[in-house]
Amino acid sequence: MNRTKISEGDEWELENPDQDIRGWTAVDDSGQELGRITDLLVDEDRQVIDGIVLDSGQEYHDTNWRAGDGKVVVSSASTTDYGSAAMASGDEAASERDTMRVRRHAEELRAEKERVQAGEVEVRKDVVEEERTIDVPVTREEVEVRRYAVDRPASEAEIVDTGDTIRVPVMGERVDVQKDVRVAEELEISKRPVTETKRVSDTVREERIDITQEGDVDVADDTDVTTRR
Repeated sequence: MNRTKISEGDEWELENPDQDIRGWTAVDDSGQELGRITDLLVDEDRQVIDGIVLDSGQEYHDTNWRAGDGKVVVSSASTTDYGSAAMASGDEAASERDTMRVRRHAEELRAEKERVQAGEVEVRKDVVEEERTIDVPVTREEVEVRRYAVDRPASEAEIVDTGDTIRVPVMGERVDVQKDVRVAEELEISKRPVTETKRVSDTVREERIDITQEGDVDVADDTDVTTRR
């Protein structure tokens, strides 16, 4: 039989909190005070309270007791109730006692989703400079002078040094570089939801109940009745 103190963890709790007798005074059949009850012993196999612990450290289990007026009368006489701890008020018969049962707990995983910012995308424009070269066809005029050898009589004109100068304008194209701003590209920015499955895991605890028996004893196990979550 496995016993544990109800205060040693959060796996066990009284099904009926009104039956918590911790802090009560324990006395024997003669009324002699035994001490103050500081803890309760849980029979893990049957999920019931089957013992008490006094402030002196003394433990009483497999005993019969009755409770009333803030006191618990502990008797060492054996009982046919398979040691099940019970409480009775005043002089109620043992067959009418309420069994002090405890609850067994188990942990389960529950996933909750919270919308948080996972990151951000920054779109920024920078101005960069680069050298570009283009070829531009330009037209210019060249002066061409041809000479022809002739031999004929001249007119009555005389050779006189008049210092005449003939000027021929020569035209050409000049390249003037201009820069025009044009739209070269457009960005369309949008968001779309993407659903994916993430696997989460954690360790969960569960209380298991083992029922043992000794000798030629039949045990009726009704888990739905004795086990409460």
